[in-house]
Amino acid sequence: MAESLADLIKARKGQARKRGIAQKVMIVTKRLDPDREKKRSRMFSKLVNYSLDRGDLQLSYLTGMAKSHTPGLNLGVHEVKVNYSEGLVFDSRNNEIDLYIPGEWESELEDLYLEVAEAVRAREEEYRLREEESLKEKEGELRAKWQL
Repeated sequence: MAESLADLIKARKGQARKRGIAQKVMIVTKRLDPDREKKRSRMFSKLVNYSLDRGDLQLSYLTGMAKSHTPGLNLGVHEVKVNYSEGLVFDSRNNEIDLYIPGEWESELEDLYLEVAEAVRAREEEYRLREEESLKEKEGELRAKWQL
């Protein structure tokens, strides 16, 4: 028996979740958006749109708080969009996937994600080495102070 359209869509959504598409777009845009420093300071006060344009691949991550129709109630917003060659290929809002069309764009996203992951690893290693040096310096100061 052939799968129903609902089953096919459910499987496609599962595929997107398994591949971590939304999370990768969030991470990549927040790290590589050229205006990220200006946007970071406004993050908790309003909606912020992180974006990245790499030719055929355009990534967008809208996040923050939005007013609801209920007075005094604000809603968290997380919208992720991917356009490739002028067409929408991924769309999600608050973890609900509305569109996912697999394609070659995913390898470009993966390359960007790996680039960011490597930069983060390098930064963490740099921080670890600075922390290690600081601890050695403090130990030296204590040894000198106590003449040990």
